Amino acid sequence: MPMFNPRLFVGRDFLAAPDCWWPDAGVAAEVNSREWHLSPRDWENTLARQARMAAAGIIVLHFPPSRIYTERKEVIAEIRSALAAGRTRCLRCGPCRPGDRRLVALGYRVRGPCGAGGCPRCWPPP
Repeated sequence: MPMFNPRLFVGRDFLAAPDCWWPDAGVAAEVNSREWHLSPRDWENTLARQARMAAAGIIVLHFPPSRIYTERKEVIAEIRSALAAGRTRCLRCGPCRPGDRRLVALGYRVRGPCGAGGCPRCWPPP
C-alpha cells in the first residue's frame, strides 16, 4: 500500500510531495488533472517537481484522473511493473545514477539482485 501525499526530503532539503509514494521501491505516482495543472505557472511547477524527483532517481508515473477510471487494468499493470523495477535495482551502485546514494534518506530499503539488502559489490554497507 502506498503512502499518500508524503513530504519527501533529501537530507533537510524538501524534494516533493507526490500523490502516492512506495518507499520500498522508490516509485511515485502523480495524478495530473487539468483543473490543477492547466495554467502555465501550475504546469511549470508540476514539471519542475517531477524533474526533481526523477533527478533524485525516483521512478515517477503520471496519470490523468480519467485514465485511472477508464483504463484501470492498464494503470495497475504499469504501477506493478514500476514497483517490480524499483524493487530490483540497487540504490547504492547501479544500475542507477551516481546521485542515488542519497535516496536512502528518503526511506528506501536498499535492495539488490539477491533481495538480501544490496548487491555483492556494496553489501554490507561500509
